[in-house]
Amino acid sequence: MTSESAFQGPDVPDVPVVPVVPVVRGARAWLGVVVVLTLAVYSSSFQNGLLNWDDPVNVTQNHAIRAFTAANVQTWFTAPLLGMYSPLVYLSFAIDYAIGGLNPVVYHATNLALHVACVLLVFGIVSKLTSRPFAALLAAALFAVHPANVAGVTPISVRSSLLYSALYLAAYRIYLWHLDRPAMTRIGLAFVLFLASGLSKSAAAVFPLLMILTDWYRNRPFDRTVIAEILPFLAVAVGLGGLTLALRHDVALADPLQTTWLERAALALYQLGHYAFTAIAPTGLSPFYPYPERVAGSLPVVVFAVPLIVLVIVAVVALAGTLRRPLMFGLLFFALHLVLVLKIVPVGEEFTADRYLYVPLVGVLIAGVELVTRLPPRLHRPAAWVAIVMVGVFSTSSYARSADWRDDMAFNTRILERYPRTATAYANRAAAKLQKGDVDGAHRDSTEAIRIDSSNARAYFNRSTAEMLRGRPVDALADANRLVDLDPSLAGAYELRAQARLRTDDLRGALADSSKAIALAPDWDEVFKSYVTRGLARAMLGDNAGALADLDRAAALNPAEPAILLNRGQVRLNAGDKAGGCEDLRKALEGGRQDARALVASRCGK
Repeated sequence: MTSESAFQGPDVPDVPVVPVVPVVRGARAWLGVVVVLTLAVYSSSFQNGLLNWDDPVNVTQNHAIRAFTAANVQTWFTAPLLGMYSPLVYLSFAIDYAIGGLNPVVYHATNLALHVACVLLVFGIVSKLTSRPFAALLAAALFAVHPANVAGVTPISVRSSLLYSALYLAAYRIYLWHLDRPAMTRIGLAFVLFLASGLSKSAAAVFPLLMILTDWYRNRPFDRTVIAEILPFLAVAVGLGGLTLALRHDVALADPLQTTWLERAALALYQLGHYAFTAIAPTGLSPFYPYPERVAGSLPVVVFAVPLIVLVIVAVVALAGTLRRPLMFGLLFFALHLVLVLKIVPVGEEFTADRYLYVPLVGVLIAGVELVTRLPPRLHRPAAWVAIVMVGVFSTSSYARSADWRDDMAFNTRILERYPRTATAYANRAAAKLQKGDVDGAHRDSTEAIRIDSSNARAYFNRSTAEMLRGRPVDALADANRLVDLDPSLAGAYELRAQARLRTDDLRGALADSSKAIALAPDWDEVFKSYVTRGLARAMLGDNAGALADLDRAAALNPAEPAILLNRGQVRLNAGDKAGGCEDLRKALEGGRQDARALVASRCGK
């Protein structure tokens, strides 16, 4: 393959050049190399585990994916997942769980398979739109290993974006086929794939606009036939939009920056500029991007400078003569697929996210192919080599970047290296340190999170837990009280406060809080802890019957937990059930509770 063959076609705008069959077949043969490269680059993701970012809601605590039952299927189609209507995402996770349970390798394999499918579709789309198969091959390779796309492939919980993208790009590829050879079967298949994409993520709602944009690019007359084709897609898109708004009606649109309308417009254009820069020069990437902070009451100058650059670029494209149509198509493709994620009204903690660049990147690649292939022929070879070098550099960067999602420690530490004033990252890293037994480190991180953001509920939860482990129940109770004030609907907050109250001899307070936790979340994975706490409170208040009922319930929910057996054994002994109590204590000892040894020796004999 020569560099000249990579960029074929005369310098004539808007007239597609149909490549000869051997050229197409040659490019397709090289696709196998691109697929192998993709698998090699993302092989590092198989070392990554499940994270406490969104994985608990999607996978580890998602009981609806653990069996193919009528009740679970009903949940898929009636309960939103992280505020999104995505029944097919439930289905994909359920298939993974059926194959490997909570083994993260299975989930990463599915994500990678979807990414490979998208790479193949990108080749087909760019090749069809530009009629330059070898240029499309390089575009697909750049898409495959682009460092920003690591954030759209490696984390398990980006499944909704990946599944939607694969189905969306498949629908678009079929639509392009339909434009060349109109047929009801093709437009019907495109509709089915679009609908499936929408059932994965509501971002698919822009597809009718992409159809209109493509018709304009291909100079297709806008007649009754076109309108009749678009209307069903538009009806589904409107339905998806309405459903999304209905599911998110309770999301508070709080503006953390207190922006004016001028500032909001600047922020939206700044985000577009950020994504465009990341697409072309993916440096300084982070798993998380916070909002820009005000300095002396004003947003940073760069927030207003970048929009000016964006507007200048748009003006240059509009005046690009013969290149105007292809460049404008690529630019509009890019912007169209970002418009739904622009924080025109600042909400939430995340300002931008690399995963949102996944589909928009295709527009940049289309524009790049159209621009480079119209360069003088003598520049084709250097351009091809530049693209090949970029593929190599991107591959190395992407392989290394997967480690940012290795575990919770690596993930949050990477965020703090890039943005050291991110309270959420400190709070989440504190939780990771608690899991590793680093109680003092968890206390420091949660305290830093509170210093940055005194309303961070997770930080109070982790610091209260650390205080309990350090033997300071009074301090733990103070943090738990603040936690309940911040999030009165969190069952774990009441359970944590119940434990602190139990340790400070507020037995009736502990009884009330553990009962509240059970009432709030009876299906919570750790609700057994509340039964244990309430059982102990009842036992200390002299209600042995009530205590045993709670401890029996806890043991039924988590029969492998020796701490439950240890506590139930003591209550049984105190209630006069020596046989039952000693049986529990011996099982607790077998389960690793060495503190049961003295009780067995003193109260049960041999």
